[in-house]
Amino acid sequence: VQSAVKAIVIAGEERDALHHGSEGDVVLSPTPFYAESGGQIGDTGTLVWLGEAGEIAGRATVLDTQKPFGELPVSRVRVEEGSLSLNASVRASVPAPVRLDTTANHTATHLLHKALKDILGPTVQQAGSLVAPDRLRFDYTHHAPLSDEQLRTIEDAVNDRIRENLEVTKTVMPIEEAK
Repeated sequence: VQSAVKAIVIAGEERDALHHGSEGDVVLSPTPFYAESGGQIGDTGTLVWLGEAGEIAGRATVLDTQKPFGELPVSRVRVEEGSLSLNASVRASVPAPVRLDTTANHTATHLLHKALKDILGPTVQQAGSLVAPDRLRFDYTHHAPLSDEQLRTIEDAVNDRIRENLEVTKTVMPIEEAK
């Protein structure tokens, strides 16, 4: 995504630039980076910007993305090469394999929640989660521990849905409607 650097903050103070070897917080518009929310970890990735002659003038690593001020995504970056300036135009990217793996694990949390409700009953409630590119964790409440048979049935139900390879679509709606 082609983005503009809208703010640079170092140690709580707004700055005009972030120099080689330094870390700071950057606001991009638009941003491809998903900020940590709902159990999903914040995106990481890269920023690249060009010089006047069209050559690569700098690179930064996006270490994390959070929402410290309401809904505003803020990316923590470390400049690896050059200097990143306020209002600079940058190419911002999340590595495709990371995005795909995170997306798959996000979908898997929904499949697991559905399987738990179908097999254990409607009293199962989500109590938290972690969604990362390399793993997921789904916390839930239930009145009893899982038996080995229930665990196998839940695993089979989730794996069966995955093997169906159904199309996944995204719809933005009010939270109550989504539930």
